[in-house]
Amino acid sequence: MSINIAKAFSIEPPALDFVWPGFLAGTVGGLAAAGSTGKSFYALEAAMGVASARADSALLNLGIRRHGKAVILNAKDPEAVIERRLHAIGTHLDEETRREVAAHLVIEPLMGRRCNLQEKQWLDAVMHGASKARLVVLNTISLWHRGIENDSGEMAGVLSLLDYVATETGASVLFLHHVSHGLPLDERHGKQHATRGASAIADNTRWQGFLQTMTEEEAKGFGVAPEVRKKYVAFGGNKENYGQHSNDAWLKRHEGGVLLPVKNGLW
Repeated sequence: MSINIAKAFSIEPPALDFVWPGFLAGTVGGLAAAGSTGKSFYALEAAMGVASARADSALLNLGIRRHGKAVILNAKDPEAVIERRLHAIGTHLDEETRREVAAHLVIEPLMGRRCNLQEKQWLDAVMHGASKARLVVLNTISLWHRGIENDSGEMAGVLSLLDYVATETGASVLFLHHVSHGLPLDERHGKQHATRGASAIADNTRWQGFLQTMTEEEAKGFGVAPEVRKKYVAFGGNKENYGQHSNDAWLKRHEGGVLLPVKNGLW
C-alpha cells in the first residue's frame, strides 16, 4: 500500500520507536568488534535489558524504554560457555530481576548446526523465533550464511534476508560481526567501514555499534595502568540513520567477563 502523502503532510506521525537510542525497532543493526572484545557479553546484557527494565538498570543502563521478548540465536558458542556467562551476569542481578529475564529471554545454542539464512528451513526457524519478539540477536553473522563475505552483491542479499525478518515480524534484528584484521590495534575502530568484509554489510544496516579495547594512548590520558588497560572497552554508535543517537561509553570487564559502565571516571 502506498503512503498517503497528503495525510503525512497534515498529521504528525507517531514518535519513532527505538529499541535503545539509535536502534529503531523493526530494523537491522550490527555490532562489530575485534575478537575477544566482548561482543557476545554486550549482546547478552543488552538482550537482558530488553527483557527487563531492572536488568537494563543493573547492567548496561542503555535507557531502554519498552521491554519485551528477546531472543539470542548463538551459532558460535557451546552451551556450557553460554551458561557460565549467564551465571556471571546473574551475580549482578537480584532475584526478581533474574525471574524477569528468565521469563522474557530465549537463548538457542546452535553451535555446529550449520545455520544458513539462505536455506528456507533456517529462515523459517529465525522467523518463528522472531515472532512476538522485541529483539533477535544472531551471533555471529558469518555463521549464518554461505555467501562470500567480500562480495557486496552476496552480502546485500544476506542483509535483505535480515530486513525481511525484521519487516515481517516487527522484531529488531542485531547481528554480531568482526572488524577487519588489517586495522591497527592501537587506533579507534569506530568508523563504519572498519567492519570486516564488503561495504554492503555496513551500508545495509540502519544502526551500527562498535566495541574496542582501550588503546595505549587512551590509557595514558586517563591514567590507567598498562597492566589493567585491557579491562576497559569503549562502546559507541557509528551509524545511526534515524536521528536518535547512542551515547558513547566506557565499560569495564568484571569477574567472568561481565561488562559494566565506568561511572564518573572512576577507573
